Amino acid sequence: MQAGRSPLKKVREAREAIQRSALSTDAAGRVLFIYGAQNLNGSSANAMLKIIEEPPEGVLFLLTATSAATVLPTIRSRCAAYTIAPVPAADCAARLKAERLPAKAAEELAFLYEGHIGTALKSWNDPTAKAALGMAKTLCGYVAQGDTYRALALLTKYERDKDGFAALLWTLDQLCSAVLRRPAYGQEQCGGLTPAGAAKILNADARARKSLTGNGNLRLNVAVLAGEIA
Repeated sequence: MQAGRSPLKKVREAREAIQRSALSTDAAGRVLFIYGAQNLNGSSANAMLKIIEEPPEGVLFLLTATSAATVLPTIRSRCAAYTIAPVPAADCAARLKAERLPAKAAEELAFLYEGHIGTALKSWNDPTAKAALGMAKTLCGYVAQGDTYRALALLTKYERDKDGFAALLWTLDQLCSAVLRRPAYGQEQCGGLTPAGAAKILNADARARKSLTGNGNLRLNVAVLAGEIA
């Protein structure tokens, strides 16, 4: 279950399904995955808390999060935390090449996603993720060129696509972080984006994400981001 995109109803349905499974003869060994637990809102987090406070026997709950500190304390206190670190970029690139990615793409994605093999593979194989990366690179180029018109035109495509806009913001963060880590990456892959431009985008992204999480007006959010970065 994707926590960030699951309404309260979904959490309740998951709770009911788990409770029903506890009564079945094969309940032992059941696992409920909660992806992105840091994104649970207040209502969904409270509903999830009710499930794990009295877990059915034999059912395992596996929550993932960007950081344990971002998970609701009452949920975190009932969990055993395990930190999973990414592999070195060179090892990640080798794995990507083994998955038949071209050497140049494998090395770039291993650097961009800092050794996160799954994320790198998704950005190559998943059409939506691949498109988000391409759009984010194009937008970075417009920012570098000071092309406000094209930046705004690109961003207006997301005025009715909240999930797509969220994916774009996340991808922009990855690109800008890469430019700050290696300025030459901005010249090579982001249309000449400088570290100063990357820092500006990161700050604007943070504000846009906060507004988006707070259910701010999507169309206004898109327009504000365009004005701030271009």
